[in-house]
Amino acid sequence: ATGEVRPALRVEVKSEASGEVIEIAKRAGDRVRARELLIRLQPDDEQRSVDRSTQELQIAEARLNTAKINLELARGSDLLNAKAQVNQLEPLVTLAKFRKEKLERLPDDQKNDEEVIQRDTDYLRQVAQLDAAKAGLERAKLAIPRSEYELKQAEASHETAKANLGDAQKRLTKTTILAPIDGVIADVKIQIG
Repeated sequence: ATGEVRPALRVEVKSEASGEVIEIAKRAGDRVRARELLIRLQPDDEQRSVDRSTQELQIAEARLNTAKINLELARGSDLLNAKAQVNQLEPLVTLAKFRKEKLERLPDDQKNDEEVIQRDTDYLRQVAQLDAAKAGLERAKLAIPRSEYELKQAEASHETAKANLGDAQKRLTKTTILAPIDGVIADVKIQIG
């Protein structure tokens, strides 16, 4: 009788990594055990990818830490400092206004032109400084949502960098191709390009 012998189970093994084949451990007809080495690829390209992804993750971690610090500053000392500036200048404006109005109530013969100009100037300077401090307080308040947004961006970049590193590490492990099951090698094909 003539016939054809076919395997009960045929498993095709493909590499998810690319690279130069540096070792073919088994040939057609060889018996293999599960997890036994079949082919080894040159890991240099994939290792460079892991190294690059590791560096990108470190940069993303640094940016994430900076964003956390910036948000802490925006919610804490920067905001408190801006509020303190306003609180410090408000009574000085009140005092300068009081002195100016007190001088204005005096009879003309008791006023000195230079003193009148000085009181007006002091009052206007204090008002300008208070306005600037209030603008600084508004900037400090607006810095909080901006810092929160930057933190979210940094967190997303960090997660992306972690995923990229995981993918690169997985591809590096794929440069070693192992037998998935016990069996006999039916055929070895290497595709170029």
